[in-house]
Amino acid sequence: MIDDVTDAIISISRHFGVMERDIVCCGEVTVQQCVALQYLDRGARDVTSLAKDLGTSVSATTRLVDGLEKKAWLQRRK
Repeated sequence: MIDDVTDAIISISRHFGVMERDIVCCGEVTVQQCVALQYLDRGARDVTSLAKDLGTSVSATTRLVDGLEKKAWLQRRK
């Protein structure tokens, strides 16, 4: 049940994020960053699978992950 609710919230957030990517939703976190962090909270994944989840290109997702790593909000395994 909780996973269903979480999936619905992520789906709504993803659609909102596509329209309003640069809007800050919580402090310094943009909607797109928030959605990415929610997916990553479920477990580690590669950039390609994260891009698929987010509905964005691999290059855009790489830039997103680079920014999150720069802010020390995640640590990338290479």
